[in-house]
Amino acid sequence: IIQNPAAVADSAGEWFELYNPGDSDVDIGGWTVADNDFDIFVIDVTVVIPAGGYAVLGNNANSATNGGVTVDYLYSGMFPNHGYQ
Repeated sequence: IIQNPAAVADSAGEWFELYNPGDSDVDIGGWTVADNDFDIFVIDVTVVIPAGGYAVLGNNANSATNGGVTVDYLYSGMFPNHGYQ
C-alpha cells in the first residue's frame, strides 16, 4: 500500500496491490473498496487477478506521472492517512 508516496503527490501516486493466493483466477469487478472513514468506490469493470498473481489499483494510471507504477484499475480520489502504515 502506498497511501503517501514520496516520488509524487498523493493525488498522483496512491496505489495498493491485491494478491490472489488461490488456484483460480478471481474477477473483482463489482467489489466495493472502502476505508474506515468515508472513502469508497466500486470496481465498475472486469478486473481479473490471476491465480497466484496481483492487481494494482491506483488513483493515477499514467506511469509517467504516478511514480512509475503500472495500474490495473484506476479509481478516483485518495485514501487519507489515518495513522496506518
